Amino acid sequence: MEKKTIYQIVRFFIISFFIIYFLYIKESLPISIILLLEILLLAKTLPITKFIEGKIVKHYPRYQNLNIWVKRLILLVS
Repeated sequence: MEKKTIYQIVRFFIISFFIIYFLYIKESLPISIILLLEILLLAKTLPITKFIEGKIVKHYPRYQNLNIWVKRLILLVS
């Protein structure tokens, strides 16, 4: 694995720990809000969009020529 990928994974786990510890354990926020924050953190810190786009381009090469808003909509739906 690359150093950048390892850094992103470690960063995700550290921020995730703080979210769970402070917001769920200390502040007693609902678990649905915590899960939403975790999903957003996952999408933001890890290179998931690049992985998904790579899989889409593999099966649908014309994906690269689409408008950026269409690409975002496809990523949101998938």
